[in-house]
Amino acid sequence: MHWDILRTKFTKPIKLSKKWKGPVQSRFLIQLAHLLEEGFSLDEALKFLEYLFEGEKKDLEQMRDTLGEGRRFDECLKRVGYSETNTSQIYLSMQFGSFEKACASIGEFLTRKQKQQKKMQQMMMYPAFLFTFVIGMVLCIRMLLLDQLSSMVQEEQLKQSGFLYWIWLGFQNLPQLALGFVIVLLTIILAVRLYWKRKNTYDQFRMLISLPVIGKSAQQYVTFLYAREFSYFLGNGQSLLSMVSELKKEGTSALSKMIAQKLEEQLIQGESFSAALEKMKLFRQEFIWLVLEGEKTRQLDVQLQVYADQMLDEFTQGIEKKIKWIQPLLLMGIGFLIVSMYLILLLPTLTMIGGN
Repeated sequence: MHWDILRTKFTKPIKLSKKWKGPVQSRFLIQLAHLLEEGFSLDEALKFLEYLFEGEKKDLEQMRDTLGEGRRFDECLKRVGYSETNTSQIYLSMQFGSFEKACASIGEFLTRKQKQQKKMQQMMMYPAFLFTFVIGMVLCIRMLLLDQLSSMVQEEQLKQSGFLYWIWLGFQNLPQLALGFVIVLLTIILAVRLYWKRKNTYDQFRMLISLPVIGKSAQQYVTFLYAREFSYFLGNGQSLLSMVSELKKEGTSALSKMIAQKLEEQLIQGESFSAALEKMKLFRQEFIWLVLEGEKTRQLDVQLQVYADQMLDEFTQGIEKKIKWIQPLLLMGIGFLIVSMYLILLLPTLTMIGGN
């Protein structure tokens, strides 16, 4: 398929009506990939998909018009809500004939992502409801019973039990503690956001990879993305050096441009491609070894494709394990609040019979 017409630049902005929802994005790419594999041209495939995606029919019609004017397909996808990472992969795939594979792969990845988000929402619904209910109960008890409890609690005797005393102090100063917690939380979030925005995408990913809990998953994700991209390039007869040049072009993501720049700097200094990748500290070590061995063989594209699939599976499984840990931790926190609430109600009795 010839894509030269899609790379022409125009100054006229692309205007599409709305952002597509996640399930629509994944289903659209999967079905588009299937049609392209069956021999449809891009225009024919989009025309057919107008009948399957009635809610997005106007967007698809406008896409066809926009492509007819010489705009790139990845630009159209960005306007309907696809992330820069996804549109960058689409752009690169259009250059070297792996367009159908890229659409299918991105569609599958988005489907997995949506399943994880749905599972996360389902797991969070019950703890969120329970947490809201418990907080409401604590606030009601404080508003209605604080004066009565204060007159019945013997604070001097309560001080002998540190745990109960701190719970009582927290109950008495609940509004101030809640306000202070919100202020501190908002300050931390604002500071992190400001610091994060000052970093480029490359440094952001390096920071994520260095974090203890999510670092492994972040590295698996980056490794999966670029192992798959490298396999597409090599599978279409391109060299690793030509790939570096393509990664710097306009349609690629900010991370791809930074990676290409770092690679180019290291290669100019005489480093091998695998050594240049290793110095970035972005990728898994197995990926570096594969590239090192692949420089001596002719099957690197196949090896990288298999490895990318493995990385995607490991990334998905790792995220699911982390999701499973969230609900028990939340329930433990809610359990602590419930126990604290009962202890507060029992404080008068406990202090009268000895406190401890």
